[in-house]
Amino acid sequence: MAELLVFSPHVDDEALGCGGILDERFHVHYCGVEPYRVIDREARLAEAAACAALLGFTFSANLENEVNAYRVPDLVGQLEAQVAEHRPHTVFLPAASYNQDHRAVLDAGLTALRPHDRNHPVRNVLLYEQVHVTLWPWREDLTAGRAFQPGLFFPIDIERKLAAYRLHVSQVRAMRSPERVELMARWRGAQAGFDHAEGFLVARLTDPLRLDLGLLRRPVPPAPE
Repeated sequence: MAELLVFSPHVDDEALGCGGILDERFHVHYCGVEPYRVIDREARLAEAAACAALLGFTFSANLENEVNAYRVPDLVGQLEAQVAEHRPHTVFLPAASYNQDHRAVLDAGLTALRPHDRNHPVRNVLLYEQVHVTLWPWREDLTAGRAFQPGLFFPIDIERKLAAYRLHVSQVRAMRSPERVELMARWRGAQAGFDHAEGFLVARLTDPLRLDLGLLRRPVPPAPE
């Protein structure tokens, strides 16, 4: 089981969206893993394993879903199964963006996390952002003149986040360069009074005291002798 669960559409989304707060309390579920140009699926999974080893989280991956063609009806049951297995108090979903897989995971995740007498009651549901969400908003946000406006912030160690992101070697590119990732974290930090931060939209927040994340994490008390 894991206290905190991240649904990551692809390998690297977890580092871009939540890399500053991920630790050993987290489980990341990759909804699909595709080969990328010069590397195969196994290499992508090796990058995920390196990131997990650095930050301390565990992970799983669904290898059946076709990347860039996710189906919400298929995803709902998969995500419900992850919630039932890990019984987290908090789940993180990707914010809507122009990427169709991100929108599918968000839609499926909100359905999987609906109030229901047979579902594990997840107390907190948060939406994470990535550079592309702000650089080029989804159609519905762009045409309505909206931008991603987080209302919940956690201060982070930006060097730790960038180190984790760089382990996804095949995915580091100009459109989401480490420099842009740092600039976004600096901007979110400025909004919240920190040096660097990650910002989240709140879909549900009923147990905020459990959210000791990033640099807000409380020290673990020593075990009794």
